[in-house]
Amino acid sequence: MRWHATPPEVLIVGAGPVGMMTALALAREKVRVRIIDQAPGPCTYSYGLALHHPVLDLLRSLGMLEDVLSMAYVVDRLTLHVDEKPLDSISLEECVRQPGVPFLVTLAQSSFEDLLLE
Repeated sequence: MRWHATPPEVLIVGAGPVGMMTALALAREKVRVRIIDQAPGPCTYSYGLALHHPVLDLLRSLGMLEDVLSMAYVVDRLTLHVDEKPLDSISLEECVRQPGVPFLVTLAQSSFEDLLLE
């Protein structure tokens, strides 16, 4: 274990997408952070991950949005099914968001974590 001469201002417990995004946002504001996690490295499995427009806007401000979009699927419509038959559909195109930023994307958690580690 390494000890740093300057203690962090914020300790983040958990190096998943939420912990890493929190660390990036704080570091951007010049806050000293340390992340700890029970696992020694990135996850070796992948959950589906959905990112909504506020996170996508933050990624844009960090210069990471294009990289995320290159590996993600943009979700522009949700369809409710009952007994395997479509019941209704909702367009996400009209949702309030920042210009040029999708409302919702989905990608593999492991891919997003790898990008955040870079």
